[in-house]
Amino acid sequence: MFADQIALAMQAVEAHRATARIAAGLEEAMYSRAVIEQAKGIMIAQHGGSPDEAFQRLRDLSQHSNTKLRDVAKRIVDEYSARANNRARPSDIPR
Repeated sequence: MFADQIALAMQAVEAHRATARIAAGLEEAMYSRAVIEQAKGIMIAQHGGSPDEAFQRLRDLSQHSNTKLRDVAKRIVDEYSARANNRARPSDIPR
């Protein structure tokens, strides 16, 4: 009797863990997609072209550097943000 209850409890725990892993994976995918879309926008603003062409440029960068696409996109977004933050600090300008 106890063995059956323990088995059911263990199944419930494993189901919960599996659901948590799926949720974490989906959250990561959504974040990656957002970063890739931001990088595409930056590439379009800097180099022109269509969203498909921007994605192709990102994919080419990823393949040539042997780096995951989301990591290439994050680097582009981070670099762009850092440059934008450096330009947007009038209080840092000596008077």
